[in-house]
Amino acid sequence: MPGGAVVVAWQPVVVASACPIVNYTVYYRQVAKNMETRWQSVTVNGNSNSYTLQLKCNKNYDVAVTSLSGYEESDFNDSKIWKFKTQGGDVA
Repeated sequence: MPGGAVVVAWQPVVVASACPIVNYTVYYRQVAKNMETRWQSVTVNGNSNSYTLQLKCNKNYDVAVTSLSGYEESDFNDSKIWKFKTQGGDVA
């Protein structure tokens, strides 16, 4: 990923009998050798299908997305976790 700006995008799952999606939660964490930081999150409007994260350059990250429809959030354990490394200079 170039620099520290990372666009996370997803395709909404449409189920005929399901409630509409109210919002999405984008989870992210920095991963270093033998260490994972705590998950951080940002809530995104349910009409969106992407979000731009501003992350540190030259670092490894995990990102996952869940959705909230009606009264229930999708199970985090069912979410795909994307693993990647940002590029650019080493910024603290």
